[in-house]
Amino acid sequence: MTLEEIVRLTADETMAHTAEHPIVMHAHAAAADSADSQPARLRVLALGPLQVMVGERVVDASAWGSARPRELLVYLLAHPEGRTKEQVGLAFWPEASTAQLRNNFHVTLHRLRKALGGANWVTLAGDRYAVDPALVAEFDVADFERDVTAARRALKRQQAGAAAQLEQALGRYRGDFLDGEPVSDWHVEDRDRLQRLYLESLMLLGDEWSREQRHGKAVEAYRRVLARDELHEEAVRALMRALADAGERSQAMRVYQRFADRLRAELDAEPDRETKRIFERLQDGAAPVRGSGAVAREA
Repeated sequence: MTLEEIVRLTADETMAHTAEHPIVMHAHAAAADSADSQPARLRVLALGPLQVMVGERVVDASAWGSARPRELLVYLLAHPEGRTKEQVGLAFWPEASTAQLRNNFHVTLHRLRKALGGANWVTLAGDRYAVDPALVAEFDVADFERDVTAARRALKRQQAGAAAQLEQALGRYRGDFLDGEPVSDWHVEDRDRLQRLYLESLMLLGDEWSREQRHGKAVEAYRRVLARDELHEEAVRALMRALADAGERSQAMRVYQRFADRLRAELDAEPDRETKRIFERLQDGAAPVRGSGAVAREA
């Protein structure tokens, strides 16, 4: 812009530097930009190690200044209805004074906007800050919950292809919510809820594969549960049955022995009676006792 244009803008009341009146780009520059490219959109993967991308550009860790701006971005995405400054302060700096909270918040918000490349990413409506949904191409947490819920509904109705739909939806879960990130306790409830949804849905998927007599797929689903929770006894029983159905009786008995040894070592406890009964029937060469199945329980 020329000096004359800058001076003219400073006298224009609509150019006041507030959240409601963003600085307008020079008309010629705006036209050129809109002709050349569409606005970059945000992709955030927070299930597992955090990844943030603006368009095709990965936002490097050094661009944030600290972990707090990254955390604020995910926090706002996890609350699409928006959060007030006070709500953010309670989650991030519960012991801070009002002045400290204000300073911490504005410094963190400034670094967040700078890392993403502009102020337009985070909007202010009334007293609530939010990430502009029009600029979000992907937030895997929201997509995971939406897709898994839809697939489980289809599975309950026994719709064709529902198991494959659920399997694809579960593929979004790369790991626990914000795994490895130095974040405040606000995320713990969300992390636990998402993990429960993942494990419960894997059990449903395994039960459906078993019902369809696709025993190899069922074994894979139950093993994925145990990879997350080695003491998940319902998954142990289901895996033993699936292995027996697949003709792998000796493997099924080894699964029981490993589980029983770990249970005794870590909790000084014994497997449930139902689990023992399956093992004893396998030893005797009989078919394992059938369980009710997660699909049947949910229905």
